[in-house]
Amino acid sequence: MSKMGLTKPTQEQIAGLEAFRTETYNRNRGRRVQQLTPNALKVLEHLENSKGNTVTNVEAIVVLKVMSVSRRITELQDAGFDIEKTHKRDTAGTRYVQYKLVG
Repeated sequence: MSKMGLTKPTQEQIAGLEAFRTETYNRNRGRRVQQLTPNALKVLEHLENSKGNTVTNVEAIVVLKVMSVSRRITELQDAGFDIEKTHKRDTAGTRYVQYKLVG
């Protein structure tokens, strides 16, 4: 027991809450959403909650721990999400792609 008299949730309870959260999250968007992988959900949540609704490959790898962001973006597009792709260059001249959730 913790100091406040609460017990630590079990893995089964955590999994149940995560499934409920994901289901509610998808249903409340009012969009037809296919079954998304956990990594696609991470990218979608980041796009919806980040400043500017954007994500880059480096952000996805470092912050979200998602390796194949282009595949996750394709998965989201297949589920009906409108995502723009913009090619950019950083200050050193290195090219990268920035994905933006539209709407």
